[in-house]
Amino acid sequence: EVVPGDAVAFLAFKGGDAYAEQQRELEKNPAYRMGVREFERMLGMPLSSLLKVFEDEVALYVRPGSPIPEVTLLIEAPNEQDTLSKVDTAITALTKALPAEPCHAPTQEAGVEVECVGLEEVELRWAAFDQMVMVTIGQGAIAELRSDDDKLADEEGFNDARDAAGMPNESVGFIWLDLED
Repeated sequence: EVVPGDAVAFLAFKGGDAYAEQQRELEKNPAYRMGVREFERMLGMPLSSLLKVFEDEVALYVRPGSPIPEVTLLIEAPNEQDTLSKVDTAITALTKALPAEPCHAPTQEAGVEVECVGLEEVELRWAAFDQMVMVTIGQGAIAELRSDDDKLADEEGFNDARDAAGMPNESVGFIWLDLED
């Protein structure tokens, strides 16, 4: 209901029990465990802490943009500050290995405090608001999410595809692509 109506790709999933069970199964694999240990050393936090961020509903969408499309990750966050802290820690750790620099972008958007780091061609922004945490490369994404403009849930093409697929109102996850646009 908050994703802008001009999105051309949308992925949604819910964590929860099924997600936790898949994680337990993966942990039985020695190669996976070794890779996780290396990732945790790089990240500076247990992977399990980061994965808790994805326990609730998660959405990833793409909107047209120039020169590159806007990509935005939305994470349902009943505890905004806890989720934001985990995301902040992960981004800080990941940017240590990349050529990153401070942004020159405003630190607020639509009344929301925004963190930002420049990564070569894009600026990565993240913030917590309205019981969600957003990570995006788009300028103006928060304003667009909070606006009264058309939303993806109201778009005819999206609803036609959902109806044709027989998708229930609640699902564990799905992917939608607007191949025409």
